[in-house]
Amino acid sequence: MQLTVKRNFLPLILKTFLVLCSIVFFCYVFFDARLIHKSAFRFSSATLIWLRLTILAYLIYGMSRGQFFARHRGFFWIIIAASFIWMLLTKWGQHLSFHTHSHDLGLFHSILWNAANGNGFVDAFKHQIYFSDHLIFFLALLAPFYKIHAGVGTLFLLTAVAFAATAVILSRLAEARIGDRSVAFILGAAFLLNRYVWGAFLHEFHPDFFAPFFFFALFLSIDRQNNILLFLSTLAVLSLKEDYALYLIPIGIYFILTHKNRRQGLWLVMAGMVYSWLAFRVLIPYFYGLAGKSGGYAYLGSWGHLGHGFSEVMATVISHPISVIQNLSGRTLFNFGVKCLFLPLVSPLTLIYILPPLFLNTVSSFPLIRHLSIHYGLIPVTLTYVGCVEALRFLKNKGLDRLTVLLACLLLIVGIGRYWIYWPQPESFLLSEHANSLKREKAICVQSSLFPHLIPKGDFSIFPECADEAQYLFLNPAASTYPLSEDDYRNTVDSISRGGRWVLDQRFGRSVLFKRKYSH
Repeated sequence: MQLTVKRNFLPLILKTFLVLCSIVFFCYVFFDARLIHKSAFRFSSATLIWLRLTILAYLIYGMSRGQFFARHRGFFWIIIAASFIWMLLTKWGQHLSFHTHSHDLGLFHSILWNAANGNGFVDAFKHQIYFSDHLIFFLALLAPFYKIHAGVGTLFLLTAVAFAATAVILSRLAEARIGDRSVAFILGAAFLLNRYVWGAFLHEFHPDFFAPFFFFALFLSIDRQNNILLFLSTLAVLSLKEDYALYLIPIGIYFILTHKNRRQGLWLVMAGMVYSWLAFRVLIPYFYGLAGKSGGYAYLGSWGHLGHGFSEVMATVISHPISVIQNLSGRTLFNFGVKCLFLPLVSPLTLIYILPPLFLNTVSSFPLIRHLSIHYGLIPVTLTYVGCVEALRFLKNKGLDRLTVLLACLLLIVGIGRYWIYWPQPESFLLSEHANSLKREKAICVQSSLFPHLIPKGDFSIFPECADEAQYLFLNPAASTYPLSEDDYRNTVDSISRGGRWVLDQRFGRSVLFKRKYSH
């Protein structure tokens, strides 16, 4: 009887806390944050620390007994649910406390609003079709959600779903490959709490948040010999961004070289090569012309030191690998390797698909990409975790069961680093000081969706410098035709920041949420 109590004690605490999280969440939604607005951000931060320490207690208890809970699957689902609620609350807390920077969030909010209202995939800042910047056709699958509710809350909800679902499918992949549910649970939790992962998900919104799920689904479909799932996963990956096609090629080569699943590997190589040619040679030039742009693919400017076009960059990478290696960010690579214990080296063939995205990012001249900040570290860490699964499978097959569990636990602990008991600050979520240099002109669209339910209807007196612009933006939160110059953008954002801060201070009183200062 005593043993049963010990086994069920921790899950009981988790269930109780999950109920409390649910109560707070519904209060937060239905009472417009009036009840807990002051403490929302602190509550979310405390929940993150609680998740880390609870999982750590689980690991210590399991290793001390030589086995983990018999009902670890239920424990895992509790962690997934708590992580979903934490992510959703924290995203709203960031937004309501002006800590989102509203760069990509405002961009994709305007694009989806326009798409849902029949205006095409046009952003509200450049007044151009977004596909001239990136081929993210996945937005067509997100647009219907804006028919249901056209607001940033929809994006936060989708972010939380992607965050939790990614851990679930990774655990399924690990269980299928390793054959150990405990290790699968630990790897799923490790991915959720990895600094590169939760830091990326907490930065505004980006379709890249869905990429880890579909990459894991791709590997799982090959393991299960499910060609339909493989086809759908491949299409999803290609629809998320044009450069993901380049990552499919080394993944396919890996499966060809392993003498297993050669047909699936050949499919990935062909799909990657064909779509790369189609994207960079046909589609991007077409949308460039449609948007009235001139010149080459702007995104390649981050690798301008390697060449002035896609072909020239690839030629430099192939013909001058030494010069490329010299441009790598060695410190970023080392820190990244430490976070994954250099575990993929146990299964060195996995480096075929791990190194290309890792090198491609760290050789960039753009600081956010080079340092794997915000969402740019998601793909490298995703493919690295697949390599970790293969490494642990190799050790498991060698009969090193306890070493496999120990390394999985260490992967979770080291992946978090010093953030086990660290109280997160809003700026720390961005993972890089370079993120603070992002321009705030693009905050208008998102902030305009925030204030209508915080200020009296029709009262724009708190925006003395740009009342007309503010009123228009409030009434047309994702308008794509309003002519605002760059100075108008900046003045509007500054005025909204000051006015919004005043409104929140008057409505809710001063609190730690609103200590951040906004300069002119």
